[in-house]
Amino acid sequence: MSAENLTHLLDTAIEARMLALRTVIPARVESYEPSTQQATVLPLLYQRASTGELLTPLPIGNIPVIHPRGGGFAIHLPLAAGDLGMLLCADRSLDAWLSGSGGLSDPASTRHHQMMDAVFLPGLYPPARPIAAASLTDLTIGNETGEAPQISLSPDGTITLLGGQLRLGSSAAAIPVASSAKTDANFAALSSLLATITEPAFITALATALASGWPQSTGTSKILGES
Repeated sequence: MSAENLTHLLDTAIEARMLALRTVIPARVESYEPSTQQATVLPLLYQRASTGELLTPLPIGNIPVIHPRGGGFAIHLPLAAGDLGMLLCADRSLDAWLSGSGGLSDPASTRHHQMMDAVFLPGLYPPARPIAAASLTDLTIGNETGEAPQISLSPDGTITLLGGQLRLGSSAAAIPVASSAKTDANFAALSSLLATITEPAFITALATALASGWPQSTGTSKILGES
């Protein structure tokens, strides 16, 4: 065999081997189990057979989903069928590591760069499907369409809630928080009513209170809302 033919043969073998490796692949959620944070996902790139035929990929189950997590805090995304992201295929088998508690692990298996050792990272979308109303300066959490509900955090510390209800304490909170505008209106009405009383001693006490700034506003500059 000539050196040229040998080189071609080696190049072909290396190329075939490289094509068999899996690294990063766009994928779609088919189903998701929040209790285990695992999903069944469908790879969204065809494979090409040696004959040139395009092979349709099959769904892969029990894929760990990566949610932002650290420092004792976490953000969980309620994934639904149709959500997009990317599959990241590990260098080696993840079986032993996933069955442990997150420490050092011996992969044991010689398997490498396989789909069965992939994890799913949500959020990879084509540029034709951007998050609507994305801000250059504000952190936003909410509906990807830009509609309510939406929470925005601005660099100056302002937090804006678009739509929905703000419940303090728990999701079961049901006691309405007082509106400063309505509370001030009640104080103003009470002040006007008391001003009609003609008892001299009371009038003197009321005049003193009013002169001292009563009733004081219940408004706050830190929490703003609409009545």
